[in-house]
Amino acid sequence: MAKRSALKLEIDAVPSTSWGISLRNKMPRTQWDKLRKQVHERNGSKCQTCGSPDKLHCHEIWEFNDKSGVQKLTGLGTVCNMCHHVTHFGRSTQLAAAGHLDIQAVIAHFLKVNKCDTETFSKHLEKARAVWEKRSKRQWRIDFGEYTSLVPLNAN
Repeated sequence: MAKRSALKLEIDAVPSTSWGISLRNKMPRTQWDKLRKQVHERNGSKCQTCGSPDKLHCHEIWEFNDKSGVQKLTGLGTVCNMCHHVTHFGRSTQLAAAGHLDIQAVIAHFLKVNKCDTETFSKHLEKARAVWEKRSKRQWRIDFGEYTSLVPLNAN
């Protein structure tokens, strides 16, 4: 398991080989919506990272065991839209390239939440990219953990 940094808000290095694999994508939409609302209520209907009550997302928290190749869902959290864009920075850069997102606003949110400078962001991004590149070279065995029972048996 990777050691967590002192940063409050980090970029997740979800490997490209796992993109699109999520509990949300495996569950029927009505079930996901019910679960998402339960998670938000449990977390006080505010972002667990920055405290914002605006545009909340249910964020899947994954752990990667780089030795065994297991990607395990360990929890569900509540994050605001901007914290979610930071967490999934790779996807955010794609959205920005298509003109759908201001990537500078995403970086500014990282700086504000972490109370840090651009050098800290750049170093964090560089480390996240290195982990992402390494993880993207392999296929991962997906373990939905305590949420496995919510995944229909015929879900691909």
